[in-house]
Amino acid sequence: MPGETPNQKVVREKLDEFSSKFKNGGVLRAYLEKNGVKIVEATWRENRKWRLVGVLPEHIGTVFDVRGDVLIFATSFDRLQPRILSEMQEDILDDTRFDRDLCILATTDRRAAALAQQRAGELAVLTINPERLSQPSTPELKTLIAGLIGTIDHFNVTTPITSPPAFFGRSRMIRDITKELA
Repeated sequence: MPGETPNQKVVREKLDEFSSKFKNGGVLRAYLEKNGVKIVEATWRENRKWRLVGVLPEHIGTVFDVRGDVLIFATSFDRLQPRILSEMQEDILDDTRFDRDLCILATTDRRAAALAQQRAGELAVLTINPERLSQPSTPELKTLIAGLIGTIDHFNVTTPITSPPAFFGRSRMIRDITKELA
């Protein structure tokens, strides 16, 4: 494209690859762009996953106090594996540019939202089914975020974590605590 920088060209080419190779990738990309999300990075991850980095439009970021980039994972697994959620959380913890409270997971697994909610903690995982994004009744992104943020108890420090699924994504925390105690 005329006037684009070399970095912009690389991002555009990766997004074009995402749109063509990921089932419903073009639909997801169009939905995000329609909602003002600027994709600044697209990376293929092994094992049927894409990692996108999005910047929310200022008005959405301000309303929901999203202060960094938003991690967007797109996976083509029919059944979501907890390790995908662990990988997302590790990426967020390891990269300071990401907002610590919100990420987006694009998956066709209808159980994904329930699986993400089983984990205690403050990270809100917005699950989006890319197959449904082209429907006229699909809510705007800000509406989906508002519905999700209201379900997360960011201050629940009194309820202990007891179920095994609630421990996924905490390997780095456990490693850091173990190191501090040693």
